[in-house]
Amino acid sequence: MAAPDTGGHLFCSAVEYFLKRPLLNSDNDVMISSTLSKNLLAVCAGILLFLVLEGILALAGVPRLADEDRFVGFAGSTPLFIRTEPDATGANIKLNPAKGDYFNRQSFQMPKPEGTFRVISLGGSTTYGRPYTGETAFPRWLELLGNEYAGAGRFEVINAGGISYASYRVARLQQELIDYDPNLLVVYSGHNEFLEARTFDHLKHENLWLNRTRQLLHQSRLYSLLVSLLEGLSSKESSRTILPDEVSVELEGVVGPDFYHRDEDFRRGVLQQYRQSLQDMIDLAREKQVLLVLCTLPSNLSGVSPFKSEHRAGLTGSELEEFDRLFSQGSQALQQNEPARAMMAYRAALEFDDQFALLHYRLGQALLMSGLYDQAYASFVRAKQEDIIPLRALEEMNGIVRELAELNDVPLADVEATFRRVAPNGIPGADLFDDHVHPNIRGQQLVAWVVFDTLVKAQSFPLQIGAWQRMSSTARQLLLKYENAIPERYRALGLWGVGRLYFWAGKYPEAHVALKQAWAELKDIPEIPYKLGTLEVFRGNGAAALPYLNAARQMEPDDLNTSVMLANAYLLQKQAEKALDVLSGLPAGGDNSVGYLSVLGRARLQLGELKSGLDALKRAYDLNQNVPRSTREYAEGLAIAGQLPAAEKMFGRYLQLIQFPDPSKALQRWVKEKGWLTPREWLSRELGEK
Repeated sequence: MAAPDTGGHLFCSAVEYFLKRPLLNSDNDVMISSTLSKNLLAVCAGILLFLVLEGILALAGVPRLADEDRFVGFAGSTPLFIRTEPDATGANIKLNPAKGDYFNRQSFQMPKPEGTFRVISLGGSTTYGRPYTGETAFPRWLELLGNEYAGAGRFEVINAGGISYASYRVARLQQELIDYDPNLLVVYSGHNEFLEARTFDHLKHENLWLNRTRQLLHQSRLYSLLVSLLEGLSSKESSRTILPDEVSVELEGVVGPDFYHRDEDFRRGVLQQYRQSLQDMIDLAREKQVLLVLCTLPSNLSGVSPFKSEHRAGLTGSELEEFDRLFSQGSQALQQNEPARAMMAYRAALEFDDQFALLHYRLGQALLMSGLYDQAYASFVRAKQEDIIPLRALEEMNGIVRELAELNDVPLADVEATFRRVAPNGIPGADLFDDHVHPNIRGQQLVAWVVFDTLVKAQSFPLQIGAWQRMSSTARQLLLKYENAIPERYRALGLWGVGRLYFWAGKYPEAHVALKQAWAELKDIPEIPYKLGTLEVFRGNGAAALPYLNAARQMEPDDLNTSVMLANAYLLQKQAEKALDVLSGLPAGGDNSVGYLSVLGRARLQLGELKSGLDALKRAYDLNQNVPRSTREYAEGLAIAGQLPAAEKMFGRYLQLIQFPDPSKALQRWVKEKGWLTPREWLSRELGEK
């Protein structure tokens, strides 16, 4: 209250002093002066009243709209840590069990023990330590370096990396963690910004000056209170997306990657929100007088192809045919180790469509084979930028991180630049990453090294730059010693995690490699043979799938997914009776799933039972008419049963669901050949689908 009163008093005193100066002589001037005096004093009184009200509302704890996320709200608020009875080490703050699926289990002491330099690392799954655990995440290596070399007493690092957490969730988490008395916050966030569905409709057409005016008004608690009251009286829904308390990932739903499409408005909204979330974290750290370090985010550019490619809008059927011809020509040349011919074909294809992400990736591979490293790097970056499922931080995001670090005078750990500098040919790839964004164990050590080096240069603790440079060789040997001591089972568990991620994202060849390596060590995890068997089913190799799926079923005999996939494997072997035997042993309730109905219908069709087969496929389709797979299978069943007009209509719907370019022309081509090709066979020939 004191600050507003003092400010108002000084302002009014200044106005009074100005009005009392003897500058006016005539009666008319005196009248004007009197009117002006009254007006200005009224303004002064209004400002004083406004400041007093703002002070009262501040004391009452009324929040400002400026302190809220204007993009999203959250339903519920479960704390990350909870207070418990002290354990043998004195730790009395432990991870909330409700958060155990997303965060590493850990504990610490409050109040903070004297002589402790506490660091809290904030971010997503890289900070968590994926595909491993926090034992080999960069916060763990940072703690090791800090305790050994920082000279700052006990160096404690709390790993607050949340799986699939985007920056807006990280910013929300910071509001809780800032009260645990950290000396330093490390923010490594930006790869998960596109995972959760939300809307930015209220920002699409907002005028620049209106935007700035709104931001100014949002600083006022009085304005914020009035808006809150009016929203409470209004029946109109909030323009912000209300997200669940915990992460809900769009890719993990039934529809998965099929429902991701190019959306420039959403992309712009995500970037705005990302900037705001980072700025909010910087502001809160500054308010609490806590040092904050921002990290740029590297990605695996050369070792991972785009998760989904989509053709540019307006591509005609004839242009698509020419694009496909050139793309196939380039891919064939690449497989035959002829990069020059591949580059020629790919560059010609770019003339028809320069937005197809996989084309830029393949061109990058050809350029890399030709030793044209700078051009290859540019092509790999463009492939990442055009990826329809952006699971790797966009270039704009690293630009935002660097810009905010400079504008706010915040230390910058430029991890992305370091990864590029140490990567072969300046292109980060499989040598530094286990998958698309998660660094391998040595890569995690490199992240910790860059952060620690940044802290030394920022003089965050007693260690001087010169001393650190002299110690660096010993420090590297220390990290190598710990890395070599990591058990093989731990590494295999990481490979399992990599395989799961690639499987989830539809990158099946990469998933197969990782899962097969994991299976060689981990014979007690049924999910691994289940996924390996599923991949063989996807390849159409039922014989190879059966040993894996039978192994998985032995470990989990009542698992619905394993049984359904085993039945699929028998169908590939033309053994419909065995498929039906597997299905008959399922527990009650399993017969209502899409997977069960799908394999049941196809088994009946294989036995010539057309009516019951079509009935099952229709039931699967009716459960969710927006799922492309069940739509395609129903179209196939109709074609097999000879119901060609209905099959044609259903196949047309499938093409629309997958946003197939020029679906009407594609449908016409299938109709012409429908007497001997099912939709799946036709697509296999047209697109090389498995």
